[in-house]
Amino acid sequence: MNLNVLLIIGLSIIAWFFFAGPLKLWIQAQVVQTPIPFFQILKLRFADKNYATLINQYIIVKKAGMDITLSRLAEHSRQGGSVPRVVLAGLGGYKGDMQTPFEEIAACDLAGEDVVEKMNTAVLTGKKDWNS
Repeated sequence: MNLNVLLIIGLSIIAWFFFAGPLKLWIQAQVVQTPIPFFQILKLRFADKNYATLINQYIIVKKAGMDITLSRLAEHSRQGGSVPRVVLAGLGGYKGDMQTPFEEIAACDLAGEDVVEKMNTAVLTGKKDWNS
């Protein structure tokens, strides 16, 4: 085979590896009307091993109407927190009319607390503050 053909095939495989996942997530975000710049997704692709989870959780947050940025979710992930559990707890509080700041939920998650259970208990007992 010609060296140029092998080079093109090799570069195509490498490009597919790096861009297929981010492109799929970018299209998904566009379709659900939660625009995320493609280069921000690429940046997450190289900075965080859970970039697909971050994008999916960000879409859930935005569709629910919550005011949490993708960079805040990424920072929580980098600190070792569970982004899906924090988002689930935040959604529970948001839907239960309890405005608990994201930072407070994230801090409790990083401290090892079960934030979903804590939020569910607070909402079910009718509390307006999950720490009381």
